[in-house]
Amino acid sequence: MTPDAADVPATPDPEHTATAPGPAQIDTGTDAEADTAEALCAYARTDGRRFLADPNITSIGVGRKVVDGRRVGPLCLQFTVRTKVRPETLGDGRIVIPPILTIDGVEVPTDVLERDYRLAAQPAYANTADTADTADMADTADTADMADTADPADTVRPAAPAPGTGPALVPIPEAAGPDRTRRQDPLVPGVSVAHVDGTAGTVGCIVVDRRTADRYVLSNWHVLQGVEGQAGDAVVQPGPADGGTAPADRIGDLVRGHLGLLGDCAVAGVGGRRVDPRILGLGVVPRRAAAPALDQTVVESGRTTGVTRGTVRRVGVVVKLDYGDGEHQVGVVEIAP
Repeated sequence: MTPDAADVPATPDPEHTATAPGPAQIDTGTDAEADTAEALCAYARTDGRRFLADPNITSIGVGRKVVDGRRVGPLCLQFTVRTKVRPETLGDGRIVIPPILTIDGVEVPTDVLERDYRLAAQPAYANTADTADTADMADTADTADMADTADPADTVRPAAPAPGTGPALVPIPEAAGPDRTRRQDPLVPGVSVAHVDGTAGTVGCIVVDRRTADRYVLSNWHVLQGVEGQAGDAVVQPGPADGGTAPADRIGDLVRGHLGLLGDCAVAGVGGRRVDPRILGLGVVPRRAAAPALDQTVVESGRTTGVTRGTVRRVGVVVKLDYGDGEHQVGVVEIAP
């Protein structure tokens, strides 16, 4: 779990805000840009988190500067804010985002977008039958020394804002087919699953522990665990929002989970069901995890969204999200339709 915003210094490190002449400019060559993106991701998840102490700043990440509404500008550190305000109107404790940050001797432009984030559905223990998990995070490194498998099923998707709220983390509105919400035997990725006291999320993929060769379901922390969950709790397929109950639909027990800079992820055992690792709707078995790259095309197979495709819009993102127990800083990848 990441430190609370109150634990982060209220002002950025001056070392990273100097704009005096002299520093180099970003190299736009493909290989050099990839190296720069990696360095900026590291900054966003370390020193850059200082900016999140400002309650108006909702995230920091690495993307392309938006020019006239199009992502055609250079690589930049991209911030999102709840409301854009003029620097001179900022009150005490607020942080000015400079137009240029100097990081490791390189001048990096910044970009500021007006955007807020929230979970579109309640986490586990919501006690509501008609909500399904939708704010699923990509870039969720497995926390259990899992085998090299990626979770293509769940991603962060800013979508059309509700009045006065800004974009929220909600799915592309595509109805879930009955094959994704019903009991599956064998169990396949892309279908409904959840903590026995939760709602419903997605089986991202099947992973294998390198040390024991045990197989697990990989999904989200807020799907398999939630605020009150703990190791040993029952996990059911389908999730309770789709009619799943224990012991009838139990597939195994929660093993461990993580919520923080490595993402929103958890694994559960599958001893109670046969398993087919081929992802529903795609027919493929992920063999290794791949680091996401800007402008990369990705595909997901989700309980609510079905099979959808998108483009990586920001990497190395740290976003502030409230899971029902207060605000957390969570590492994600942002994907646009």
